Amino acid sequence: MLFDNGKESLVQSPVGATRYYSAPRKYQINLTNMIATETWHYEHSPAIWSPICPSIYQDGTSYLIDYASENQWGSGPLYVRIVGIDSAKNIAFEYRYPGNWGTSWNTSPIHVENLIFN
Repeated sequence: MLFDNGKESLVQSPVGATRYYSAPRKYQINLTNMIATETWHYEHSPAIWSPICPSIYQDGTSYLIDYASENQWGSGPLYVRIVGIDSAKNIAFEYRYPGNWGTSWNTSPIHVENLIFN
């Protein structure tokens, strides 16, 4: 699983193309034949481009998607968007706030079902 941020590489050659949307993806890798086959992806609607430090985490059959740099090179303020989806790609929650990758680049799921409040 990886987060395809849609931005051309800053360090590899060839650099590849830039797309103005980002999409988390999963691949099945055949090490014998050296072939990677995409088995899953998620495209937010409307499309989001998060070219710096986005990430995705799987927890059971749910996913936590961190668009850590929404609108990075667009006009206007920068945003972070955190989205939780289920296995059918239904949005469980979506939270957007002003900020950038410095405040969310390492987002990770937490379990709250066993919290005890005093």
